[in-house]
Amino acid sequence: MKKIILLTMALGTATWAQAQATAPAAAATTPKKVLEKPYKPTENAAKKLAELSALAKKQNKKILVQGGGNWCVWCLRLNDYIKTNPELKRKIDAKYITYHLNFSPENENKAIFAKYGDPGKKYGYPVWLILDKNLKLVKTQETGSLEKGTSYDDAKIAEVLGL
Repeated sequence: MKKIILLTMALGTATWAQAQATAPAAAATTPKKVLEKPYKPTENAAKKLAELSALAKKQNKKILVQGGGNWCVWCLRLNDYIKTNPELKRKIDAKYITYHLNFSPENENKAIFAKYGDPGKKYGYPVWLILDKNLKLVKTQETGSLEKGTSYDDAKIAEVLGL
């Protein structure tokens, strides 16, 4: 009986050791999704916002500005979440013109963020600025409360944006 127990334990240990050795290799070969980098550090954000204001006036829409940077994984996840959720994207596009306002060491867009109360300093990134067609601030929205696990929540986003 002792031999059977010892043999079972030895086989169990060997199986466990083999599983541990192959698990990281399997995980390493699973491709990670490459997230689009929508922030443009070299862009003249003041000029771009003026262009978007003119477009918003023509289309009678608000402007949804997402402040953040390509260095910020949650900024990239939020962008990807909206882009890959067709129903949510359709609703947002019907009501808003969207823009990704860069904040990075290359270009902090200090004057623009200061104009809207430096929301990144208060809330972190990503942060939403909802602007009217004349670029006046309607609402500042932190986005941490819109998260769900490692993603986002449709219902919370819809509620915040009035969709």
